[in-house]
Amino acid sequence: MKIYLKHLELDSVVFPDSLSALTLNPLICNRFDADSITGSPEVWVTGVPMYHGRPLYPLQDHGYCNVKVWYEDIIDPAYKKCGKKMIRNWTVFRWYCNTFEKKVYPQLIEIIDTLAPTIKCPYPIEATTAGGYKCEANVFVPMPVTYDSCVNDVTVDLVYPGGFIKDFKGGYVKLAAGYHSLLFRAYDRCHNVDSCRFDVHVKDNTPPVAICDRETAVSLDRFGEAWVPAHVFDDGSYDDCHIKSFKVRRMDNGTPCNYSSATFQDSVGFCCEDAER
Repeated sequence: MKIYLKHLELDSVVFPDSLSALTLNPLICNRFDADSITGSPEVWVTGVPMYHGRPLYPLQDHGYCNVKVWYEDIIDPAYKKCGKKMIRNWTVFRWYCNTFEKKVYPQLIEIIDTLAPTIKCPYPIEATTAGGYKCEANVFVPMPVTYDSCVNDVTVDLVYPGGFIKDFKGGYVKLAAGYHSLLFRAYDRCHNVDSCRFDVHVKDNTPPVAICDRETAVSLDRFGEAWVPAHVFDDGSYDDCHIKSFKVRRMDNGTPCNYSSATFQDSVGFCCEDAER
C-alpha cells in the first residue's frame, strides 16, 4: 500500500487584502475588535491567509503536513499622532524531507480617526459688572467637558466677543454688559472638530453714584418762578455703564412754593419764597 502526503502549494495561498485609506477600506478606531494588550485589530477583523477557501490561521486539521502560519505586527511610530498605521507580516512556512520553504506577505493596516470629539458646554451663567467706571465684568469661564473615543487628547479653543484663546484651559475673560454667546471648539489630533456655545448674561447691578452741586444759583422769571432740569444739579455723577436719566425733588416737598414735590421728577420748581434761602 502506498501512502501519499499532500503538500501545501505556497503559490496557491490567498493572503488578506490591505486595509487603508488609499484602498478606501481603512479601519475606524474603536469600531473593531482589538487585542486587549496591544490594541491591534484581531485577525478575524483584518482577515487571514486562505487555501482553497479554508483559513490557514489558526492552524487546524486541514489535511496538510508540516505547515506553520504566523504573523508579526510592525507599527509605524511616525504615524501615531493621528491614528495608527501598521504592517502585519504573514508568514506561511512549510517543510518536507530536507526542504524548507516560506512565503511572507505584508498586509498594510491603517486605522484612522474620523470621529469628532464629544464636547459638553457649561450651563449658562450671570455675572455683574466690576465697578470703577467700566461697563464690563471679569467673568470666569470654566472648561467644557470633552472626550475623544480614539485618543483622549482634545484641544479646546475659545471664541468670545472681542477675543480668541487657543488651547483654552479655563480662566477669566472681560465681557461688556449684555448677552453673550461664547463658542468652544474642540478638536482632536486628526483635526476632527465639534463645538458648543456657552451663554453669559452680564448685568449692571451696581447702583449709580450721585454727586450733586453744593450750591446752585437759580434765576426766577417775571412771574417769580423757575423750573430747573434735574441734570443742572449734577456734579459728576457716574455709573458702571451709563446714566439713563436724572431725576430731582425738593427735600421740603415743595411746601414753601405750594408745589407737590414728594416724588422725583425731570425738573424741580422754585418761587419767590425760596429767595435768599
